[in-house]
Amino acid sequence: MDDRIIIYTDGSVIGNGQADSKTGWAVIIMYRNVAKVKSGKGTDGWTNNQIEMYAVFKAMQSITGKNTPVTIISDSQYVVKTFNGEFQVGSNEAMWKQLMGERDKFTDIEFQWVKGHADDKFNILADMIAFGEASS
Repeated sequence: MDDRIIIYTDGSVIGNGQADSKTGWAVIIMYRNVAKVKSGKGTDGWTNNQIEMYAVFKAMQSITGKNTPVTIISDSQYVVKTFNGEFQVGSNEAMWKQLMGERDKFTDIEFQWVKGHADDKFNILADMIAFGEASS
């Protein structure tokens, strides 16, 4: 039996780049054939990158067993490539510091990119949930 936790994350913004943008996030946690969904609103005025980062932060926070292997899957190249060292932290430095601190609590965590709005049913579900949160 695979003991790896698989997590899909997504963030959604209505009015990206505007001071009054509405945001939502979603996390789908899968472990031993059981899925849990967590979601919520983000901060008004956040950008798409910020809410994508926040979704990953909420995902990492939700895992209590930091020694369990974890794969986080996101459609944000910004998030995945920054975690994987392909992009350097530039903007959102305070958020990245918090994210990297949370990441460092894990003994085995990896980040994978998936093409958004394509054919991955869990990415599509996370997107629908995040958009619902941003819309409500």
